Amino acid sequence: MTRFALLFLSLIFTLSAATAGPNDARHRQWLKEMQQAKLEFFIRELAITADQKAQFTRTFNDMENELITLRDNVASLRRTIRDKANPTDLDYEKAAEAQFELSQREGAIQLKYFAKYKTFLTKKQLFEYQRVEHRWMKKVMQSRKKK
Repeated sequence: MTRFALLFLSLIFTLSAATAGPNDARHRQWLKEMQQAKLEFFIRELAITADQKAQFTRTFNDMENELITLRDNVASLRRTIRDKANPTDLDYEKAAEAQFELSQREGAIQLKYFAKYKTFLTKKQLFEYQRVEHRWMKKVMQSRKKK
């Protein structure tokens, strides 16, 4: 996936998490629906077989949940700084550092799960995975334009 698309997706999730509290039921439901729609899109676009479906679903959801947790933690830090009466320069620096490190940490999670995907996806499916991610992002961006 392009760096821009990764940043955009991170921004969408971070902003949605920043506007909702970590226990906000509506936000959690929205994330769950988005994750399910993304999973179905990937299964269809990668032509996941019946034999692969259970393992792919489990691995995909584990990775997405780990990414969501990471993004929620960064958003929580942003909220803490935003809501603090007098944030210090150190507070701002820590929050900024976490935001800048977000893409790197997302990449590390994706690489971890790439190793798992390699055990059951075909080489072609592995190759196509990033293209499908890009198509998903394009679809999400287009749907946001329509609103």
